[in-house]
Amino acid sequence: MNWQRRICFLGCIFNCFALYSQAPFDCNGRIYRVMEEQGGTSFQELFIDSLNGRLESMDLQFYPGVKINGIAYHPSQNLIYGVLLGKTYRLCRIDGQHQMTILRELPLPENLLFVSGDVSPDERYLVLLGYSPDEPSNMAALIDLTDPDFPTRLIPLTTTSPEHKKIYCADIAFHPTTDRLFGFDDLTDRIITIDLENGMIDNTSYPSTSVLRGNVPSIFFDAWGHLYGIGVPDNSYAANRNFYYFDVEDGSVSLRDQLNVESNQDACSCPFKVKLLNRVSSRKAPACTELTFEFTLINRTDRIQRGVTFTDTFPSYTRIRQVEPLPFSGQIVSGTGTNQLEIRNIELPVGSSTFSITLEVLRDAPLTTVLNTAYLDGILLDDLEASVQIHSDDPETPRPEDATYFAIGPLDVSFPQSEFFICPDSTLEIQAIGPPDAEYRWDTGTLSPSLTVSAPGSYRVTVSSGCETAAGVITVSPSQIQLDLGKERLVEKGQALEILPETTSTSRIHSYSWSSPSPRELQCQHCDRQLITPYRDTELGLQVMNEDGCVATDVVKIRVTDFGLFAPNAFSPNGDQINDVFYLQSRQEYTIRSMRIFDRWGSLVYRSLESRTNQTTAGWDGRSRGQLLRAGVYIWTAEIISLSGKTVQLSGEVNLIR
Repeated sequence: MNWQRRICFLGCIFNCFALYSQAPFDCNGRIYRVMEEQGGTSFQELFIDSLNGRLESMDLQFYPGVKINGIAYHPSQNLIYGVLLGKTYRLCRIDGQHQMTILRELPLPENLLFVSGDVSPDERYLVLLGYSPDEPSNMAALIDLTDPDFPTRLIPLTTTSPEHKKIYCADIAFHPTTDRLFGFDDLTDRIITIDLENGMIDNTSYPSTSVLRGNVPSIFFDAWGHLYGIGVPDNSYAANRNFYYFDVEDGSVSLRDQLNVESNQDACSCPFKVKLLNRVSSRKAPACTELTFEFTLINRTDRIQRGVTFTDTFPSYTRIRQVEPLPFSGQIVSGTGTNQLEIRNIELPVGSSTFSITLEVLRDAPLTTVLNTAYLDGILLDDLEASVQIHSDDPETPRPEDATYFAIGPLDVSFPQSEFFICPDSTLEIQAIGPPDAEYRWDTGTLSPSLTVSAPGSYRVTVSSGCETAAGVITVSPSQIQLDLGKERLVEKGQALEILPETTSTSRIHSYSWSSPSPRELQCQHCDRQLITPYRDTELGLQVMNEDGCVATDVVKIRVTDFGLFAPNAFSPNGDQINDVFYLQSRQEYTIRSMRIFDRWGSLVYRSLESRTNQTTAGWDGRSRGQLLRAGVYIWTAEIISLSGKTVQLSGEVNLIR
């Protein structure tokens, strides 16, 4: 083993030892909260009374001298991650014995508040949401929990609302089965969802509510997949906080319990202990086609579940074609060639196990909707003597513990959207949606569900299942975007310069990304305009992308000059229209707060107030009180306001020549 690998190996050992030396929590539908108190932070467990819906809490630990927020439960590690607030953010971790470990400082922008957190569904990242009243948009931070250095990646976020381009969201929570990221926006008083992959916040789909109009610093899912939160009923920060239920299907909010006045807080949960997810490959299944059912068995207990039985019965007009090899030990007693899957004597390990089956819809299948539920029997949770039955949940729907549905209907073909858009000099992949095992033929000759195109136009696909044939046509339209940052700019050192990009696009601008040799000079990286105060020559680059994915870039050079003023040392006010007036000149136009002319004995002979350079009308024509003065040397003084806003005192001599 070479020395580089040895160091990496030892680092991994150290990180694993540091991780697993911490006692894990018991993941059992439990809910935790941190709340700021005088002198530190209190760590609590929350309980929802199943009879009256009231919320109760129990203090577990007090951490003096720190402010903890953005907590999130890591399901497989059974540890809680969070951030310590201060001059810089610090990543921390809390174990099952309530001991806190500070892991490292986080490179998060100081101008954003990161108090919303949850662990990503793949359990790799601590996801934090940043917002600020002074910033034009939101940003997500992804902290890699699999790397001992915990590297952080920032993702700019845009909204679906053109009126509200940012949100105020004080906590976030991933749905335990659909993996959708939820929050509550107290700017528009509605539930929002966040798509991290596309950098999009949906703040328009759910309706606004009048029940809750303040911030929601704690939001979490319970063991049955219901979303709850603690928030302020109005915009008064000092008001009593209440306990609310959020319906993620229709967006309604209902009051469950009235709480006391509470301070800053954040909550997280580990929603379930054992879960059976039942996902179907398509919601449509014409006769003579196949479906794939994927079953995920999640065991978050502290033991192998032994002697478990899995059963799933499908309609009589279907037949199991194939059962994928099982990722755990068990005996398949019914499967291929039948309409029932039964697996006995399963030893379900701790963690997540997934397998799939292929189901054929027979030729004589009726046109109907099928609701399918699978079952796990023999599961031991808290009571090690009495087992329970777990029935499956459809992970594609927000409703908890629901059956997985699909419809048997006529063969048809559709597309993910009604119209596609293609950017200049690019290609686009079109996906026809139909049975995956059907035969596809495009009018271009391509024989697959997807087609790659390089030009706008209409494209036709024909689909055959063996029982039926269907066709569909999709239109591909051109999309364009142009960007102009303007010509080279000339500014004075220390002068604030605003760059307003000119954009034209066939669809809404999705994102802005500015670049500079000195990134700290940028006011913000993802604004729709830029304010910069340069002290040396530089250039700004901008990349804009529209909703169709088309990109345009441009660069503007900025040349920086020092403060510069020219004062003639002589003038001849003889009426020949040549050098008749003494006035101050400059490349850039400055404000002259005052200019005074004195004779050699110090007497004031001329004064002007609030004028500008390069203006002959603001200069001295050699007269005092209407009389032309005699030739000689005169002294001038001036108070100039530079473009950077500084006051500059200048003086000199000028020779009046007859």
